[in-house]
Amino acid sequence: MALRQAGESAPFGVDLRRGEFAYHREREALWRGLARAAVLAAVAVVLMVVSFAFDARQLSARRDAVRGEIRTLFAAALPNVRTIVNEKAQLQSEITALEKQRRLFGGLAPSAPRAIDVLRALTAAVPNDVPLDIEELSLDGETLRLRGSTKTYDGVEAVKRGLAARPEFRNVEAKDVRSSVDGQQVEFRFSLDVGGGVFVSALSDLLRRVAALVERLSPRERVLLGVGAAAGLLVAVWALAGFLAERRTTLEAQIVASEREVAEMGHLRDRYLQLQAERDVVRRKLERGGADFSLFSHLEGVTRDTLSRDRVAAMNPSTRTVAEDLQEEDVEMRLSGVSLRDLVALLYRVEKSDLPLLVSRVQMKKRFDQPYVYDATLVVGRLRPTAASATP
Repeated sequence: MALRQAGESAPFGVDLRRGEFAYHREREALWRGLARAAVLAAVAVVLMVVSFAFDARQLSARRDAVRGEIRTLFAAALPNVRTIVNEKAQLQSEITALEKQRRLFGGLAPSAPRAIDVLRALTAAVPNDVPLDIEELSLDGETLRLRGSTKTYDGVEAVKRGLAARPEFRNVEAKDVRSSVDGQQVEFRFSLDVGGGVFVSALSDLLRRVAALVERLSPRERVLLGVGAAAGLLVAVWALAGFLAERRTTLEAQIVASEREVAEMGHLRDRYLQLQAERDVVRRKLERGGADFSLFSHLEGVTRDTLSRDRVAAMNPSTRTVAEDLQEEDVEMRLSGVSLRDLVALLYRVEKSDLPLLVSRVQMKKRFDQPYVYDATLVVGRLRPTAASATP
């Protein structure tokens, strides 16, 4: 009591609650609470990490399986390719090369429409109740152009719908649709295509700093620090959960993209195999032509059997190199005053023979003074190996 009274009156007091006599109950309770919270948080984090890791493992396995299917489709189409960088891009490149060859072969490819087939499809596309008058027709490769007239604007739309509904045509466009000068007809033009551990170290260092700081703080400050530590832990857990969720989203997006690529690879493989088969068919057809075959003489004989001599205005032969191992022999036939029946008969004789002949261009124009008579130009071609490639 004397010491207490002396301490209250003295300018410098004596505090005996220091060292081993200091109170530790509040600090020990705080540390026990923090320890329990840390254990629960650690258990929650571990369970969350395990759950996300297991889910990510399953997603990774699924992604790898889809990529394996892509590689299988690629190997089925291109079994001789050993260096694989991008399956889709490499297969697309091979398809582009075969598409170029297919355009070169023209109507010789089994799936490519011939001129006689285009005319047949054109006839089937026109509705029976629509009177149609074709003034001019031009077929150049895979582009068909028509100029004609009908009775009404509705008739033009009906013809356009009929053409668009045919599988042989695509990209049908109507141009210059207008009434004729006398107002009795509706004129039009059609154009269409012929032929689809650091984190743990940082946390430990943070805990050591907190422990050193707690030793120097008052009980109230320690409570506030504990609340701040708990909030920081929640933020860390939230950040970790966000990272793992983003990783899961990335894997799911990769799986969706890979599955979509599998479908695209399937279509590309089928297209490649189809083009490859058509190329082989055309190659076999070209072998049947023979080195002594004369296209000009053959067309002279066909024309003589189909048309009268005075209907042939000119026949102009030409030869050009279209690839390293292929040449194209063309004969331009100018016909004067032929009927549509005679023209179709000539096309049939040319294209439906066993010889590898193709009609690369058809142009016909009606005579002004004779409504059922046409002047026509046909370009008939034949592909043949070059002399260098034909020599063993």
